[in-house]
Amino acid sequence: MKVPERFLKKRQSVLDICHKIKLQSKANLAQAYPLTGTINCQKHYCLYNFWCRSEGIWFSKLVKVAVRLLDEQELLAISNIHHLEQAEFGVKMTWEYNSQAESGYMSWCVDGNQSGLVFTNKLLNNTPQIINYQMVDDNQLVMTGDNYEETYFLDGENRRLRELRYNGKLLRRLWEDKFAA
Repeated sequence: MKVPERFLKKRQSVLDICHKIKLQSKANLAQAYPLTGTINCQKHYCLYNFWCRSEGIWFSKLVKVAVRLLDEQELLAISNIHHLEQAEFGVKMTWEYNSQAESGYMSWCVDGNQSGLVFTNKLLNNTPQIINYQMVDDNQLVMTGDNYEETYFLDGENRRLRELRYNGKLLRRLWEDKFAA
């Protein structure tokens, strides 16, 4: 696997990256999610910024993926499933395959009391699913659950690489382009 060198270079700490993000964005986060205070929102701020930049419709040869932030009602629904006390924000992803009549969706949110975890609306053996996440840098996110690992590399604002692995074996690698409205 040959990953572009810029993704492999060790960057400044996540905290340094978060401090570089515009203050205006921080104010928008507090307005969008008034359920929690600004201090709690900062725990997942880099993840929030990553998904704000990812919001939109992404196309590849295989699939069309729509990404958007959850509204307050959707956030509350997932929060209730997991009995979360400080839900900060959430994301909904829907997908449609180009070559087959198959589609799906998944929503998840983060909690101010629990770093590195996302709480989904999906059930696994009648138990709400929890996924681990790690922000490698401001352009690279790794999400892991069970034996699966999905890595996102943002290559600018309109291009990304997604890799899906199962038990460490690469299943799929897709370059996606964001639809420019």
